[in-house]
Amino acid sequence: MFEPAILLKGPFPIADFIIEPSGADWQSNPDYDLAVAAEWDRRTRRAAELGDHLWDGLSYRVANADAWTSRRLQLGTVNYRYFATYRRLHETHLAHGLDPLHHLSIAALVRTSDDFYLFGRRRVRRNIDLIGGGVQPDEMTVVCGADLEACLLKELREETGIPAAAVTELTGLGVVLSIISNILIIGHATLSLTRAEAQAAFAHREEDEMGELEWVPAAGIKEYLRAMTDYRVLVADLL
Repeated sequence: MFEPAILLKGPFPIADFIIEPSGADWQSNPDYDLAVAAEWDRRTRRAAELGDHLWDGLSYRVANADAWTSRRLQLGTVNYRYFATYRRLHETHLAHGLDPLHHLSIAALVRTSDDFYLFGRRRVRRNIDLIGGGVQPDEMTVVCGADLEACLLKELREETGIPAAAVTELTGLGVVLSIISNILIIGHATLSLTRAEAQAAFAHREEDEMGELEWVPAAGIKEYLRAMTDYRVLVADLL
């Protein structure tokens, strides 16, 4: 497993990232694929028992090691099943000498006009998380930094029902690495909506991945983040 780390500290405009296509799609091997297939089958059956469905499409991955010094992202792809199974198979992954997955996600701390931060509690697994998600070529082709901003605003609308027009300011806070080698661009979105208005918008969300919203007063946000897990702890150091 990877040690969570801050790769880039902001603030910065997310739209300033330069995006380049890369032929460096993530490469597995037949033996590792057998292990992934067995674990994926187990996860698929477990998800069905919980009334959930596992998606197995492509996500973008960051292929170049100098992405955060150059602010230039060379994007390849990796299938979801590889990073979904990585926690259980990370020792096998290491033994095979495979490259890090480095799949790309974008997420945000979202602050209301009356000084609350909102988080989502996932409907099936019930864990609390930032609003955001994976950057996926089948949902949006990313050719410039502005597309990354658009992806984040899309995730906000889908998961919370809050439209892009309600975001008065969007800033990049930093980039972090998670324990499963996920690379996350973390933004900060300020809303024109109050907590009550944002809660009302949640009833009109487009997806039901988040079952409910969790609210944290702005004065306690760093303490709240430091009590979370994985890369989320580091987000407090980006504020």
